[in-house]
This record gives sequence, structure tokens and C-alpha cells, in this order.
Amino acid sequence: MVAETQAIKRVVTSGEGERRAMRGYVPQWKLAARLIYAGLASGSLRWVGLADPSAGSFDDVVLGYRDQVVGYQLKTSRNGSEFRLKTLLLGAEALWSKIIGSWKELKAANPGVRIKLCFGTDAQPSTADNLGTEARPVSTAAFLRAMEANGATWSLLQWEESPYAPFLNELRLASGVDDRELQELWRNLSFLTGGSARAEGLAPATNFDSQRQEALFGLLPRLVAEAEETKKRWTADELYKALRWRNAFDQRHNHVFPVDLLVQSNPQTEDALRAALDQAESGYIALIGPPGSGKSTLLQAGMLPTPRAAFIRYLAFIPDEGHGLGRAEAADFLTDLIVQLKKQGLGHNVMPGSGLPELRTQLEALLHEAALRQKQYPYHYHRRRP
Repeated sequence: MVAETQAIKRVVTSGEGERRAMRGYVPQWKLAARLIYAGLASGSLRWVGLADPSAGSFDDVVLGYRDQVVGYQLKTSRNGSEFRLKTLLLGAEALWSKIIGSWKELKAANPGVRIKLCFGTDAQPSTADNLGTEARPVSTAAFLRAMEANGATWSLLQWEESPYAPFLNELRLASGVDDRELQELWRNLSFLTGGSARAEGLAPATNFDSQRQEALFGLLPRLVAEAEETKKRWTADELYKALRWRNAFDQRHNHVFPVDLLVQSNPQTEDALRAALDQAESGYIALIGPPGSGKSTLLQAGMLPTPRAAFIRYLAFIPDEGHGLGRAEAADFLTDLIVQLKKQGLGHNVMPGSGLPELRTQLEALLHEAALRQKQYPYHYHRRRP
């Protein structure tokens, strides 16, 4: 009878363990999908690591960008519980030593680029503990607010002169690294907690974005399950291929008009067109002339970006190219305009869609963003040197 009772308990415990694991993995994959989607849309993401052994404990998702690598450890809790930073970092879980280890492993595996670590949890930081002194109390919530505001810029000396010094000094003694390394690590360490952890990444701009993020969420565990044992990283192109998406920076057509090496410039017309562009505040400018008079050649060879203008080209006709309906299709036109605007550093949250309603909405949003940036930074593009 005792043996039967024990067997029943083991079955219940095993089932609950599976449910707990699923409750942990699903939010992790969802957050990872949002982070990856944001990187793809921005055009800066180069590769994604999943269960990457070179990241130590921060291997839930590793994102490789042009100039940095970011490792994430993501934890979920039930009922939005609170956590105390000292217990989390220096207690039984020993997260601080894991941070040090992951930092060293990622630096060794990715030489020459900036390494960042991010710990995310949906638990709330405590407001009732004290990481400071009796005279100058500092809660976990207050410490993390200071870290969010100043962590990337303050030197260790500035931390030592602040109310947050007592706890940071405890971390320093437990780190096993010198002050130079500690300062570099500290400036590249961040914590996402509570609602900010759940909301990190891009909130879907449209229903189409939601669908694409859900597709990415469904893909990630399959990549890990179906990959060879040695496969830990996937390039952005591999993700696009697995999802059957177009690259957010791939145009449907080439928009470079062929210019003969012997072509002669037309300075008078070029100067007049530049003057018209410099004086224009809104509306349209038309360059009119008979076929073969050099309109496309002038726009290709003679018009370069100015402090007030970035050129986005769409050629409905290119000599010696079989056109069909491609260049005349609205979807092709809108997609190539959106992609070129993104290449100007706009639309970090835009993944070009396939339907005309979404493409129209995206183009409108990008043009609005461009107008706001031009007002705020009127000489953002190609500032002329004195």
C-alpha cells in the first residue's frame, strides 16, 4: 500500500514538472521571437544562437549584431512574485557567478565585439529590502532604476560615491575580476523585470506583425529540436529561408539606370534641379523632356544626396530588360520604396508586408517618420563639410 502511494506521488510530481517547464518555455520563446523579429526588421541582426554552449547560462537566446553580441537568460514566475537582488545574485542560485562565467565565455567566443548580457524576469523587484545602509537605504527596485539610468555611463568611482556603493562593493569582492573588467561588464549588463520583461522587443505594429511573430515563435523550438547536435547558431538568411519570408532589405527590382562611360554631364540642368530641390518645402518636381533626352541618365549620374535630400529611386523602365508586369505592379513599387527608406535608417519596426493595405500603411508611416527626423535633424543626411 505504501509503495502504491509513493508511485502515485511520483506520477503527479512528474506531470507538474512538465507543466512548470512548459510555463517557463512558452514565455521565453515568445520574448525571444519578439527580440529576433526586432533585429530582423532593423536589418542589424546577423545570427541567432539557441541553446548556445558558448553563452554559459545566458543561452536562452543569443543575438549577434554587426558590432555586438547579446546573451539573454529569461526566467518566469507564477503570480508575479517579488525578488530581492542580493538573494538572486549572491544567494543559492548564484546568478552573479553565472554572469561572470557567461561574460568570459562570450568574450572568448566572439573576440573584437561588444558583449552584453540581459537577465529578464516577470517577477517584480522588491521595494522592502535594503542594499544600502541604515542611513541611506536602497531597495532592489531603487537599485535597478539607478542601474537602468546610469549603468551604461557611470564609472566605478561614480558608483562608489553613490548610495548604491555597499552592494556593488559586495559584487566586486565576489566577482574575481579586476576593476577594468568589472566596469566593462557592469556597463553592459541589464535587467528586465516585471512588465518591462513581458513587453521587451517590438509590440506588433499591425495584425500582420503579430502573425509573423507567431510564425517565428513556432519556428524557434523546431530549430533546436530538428538541428544537428553541433548546430547552435542560425544566420538571418537561414531564418528567412525557414520562414519563407523575403529579406526585409531585399528589393524586388534593381533601380540603377545604366550610364555609359562616355556620357556628358549637363551642369546647367543639374544646378537648376538642385536649386529647385533646395527651395522646395512640399509637393512635386517634374523633370520633363522627350524620350532619349537624358532624363534618367541625369537623375542617375548627376543627382547625389544633399544635406536636405536623400534619393529613393524607382525605375519603371530599364533598357534591355524584359519587364512583364513586375515594375508596373503596385506591390513591387511600394515594397521597393519601403526597403529603400529602411536603408536610410528609418522603420526599425517595419518588416515589409505582402498585401497592399499593409504596404500602404507602412509607406505612410515611414514618410511620416522621415518628415519628423528631417525637422529634428535637418542636416542628418550627408552633412557638407566646410
